[in-house]
Amino acid sequence: MEPLKKNLSVVSIAAGLALALSACGEDSSATQAPAEDKAQERVEAPGGSPAATPDATEDTSSSKGDGKPDARAAVETAVAEVDNGTAVELDFSDDRKSWEVELVSADTEQEVRVSPDGSEVLGQEWLGEADEEDRSELQGAKVTLAEALGAAQQEAAGEIKEASLDDDENDIPVWEVEVRVEKERSEEVRINAATGEPIR
Repeated sequence: MEPLKKNLSVVSIAAGLALALSACGEDSSATQAPAEDKAQERVEAPGGSPAATPDATEDTSSSKGDGKPDARAAVETAVAEVDNGTAVELDFSDDRKSWEVELVSADTEQEVRVSPDGSEVLGQEWLGEADEEDRSELQGAKVTLAEALGAAQQEAAGEIKEASLDDDENDIPVWEVEVRVEKERSEEVRINAATGEPIR
């Protein structure tokens, strides 16, 4: 019986070793699996660099209305804002940093504030009933304020500061346009609102 016991002992030891090795192998596979999963989850962009996430995108948009002052564009934007509106006056407000365009529509007057570059409406205000004098001057004006500004800049190159519609001594409607030709010097250019010709 002695040899049989020895054989059983050897078999038991061998079986125990096999179970232990099997357990170690499973533990090793379990610890390696997460590492492999993480490696697969890591997405690389061409060239070997990690791909950028959506949170890392850079906002390159710029704010509106911060370009070079454009009086004519400001008038056109204001006119488009008011139904059947006709611009009769323009002024740049240094305090508000915006153009103030006065318009007549039917029997009312409105003021539209526009960004310096003329691209954006910043505000609108109802001024009341249209002045009888303004309506009378508009009846004889065939040239719009925007057109008068273009004609004025052909006469005096520079930045438009303000403009308004008025009558001369012969009751002819005239656009009076102030143009800054130098840093400390401005010129007034008068445009016949009926013909578009400069009045010298």
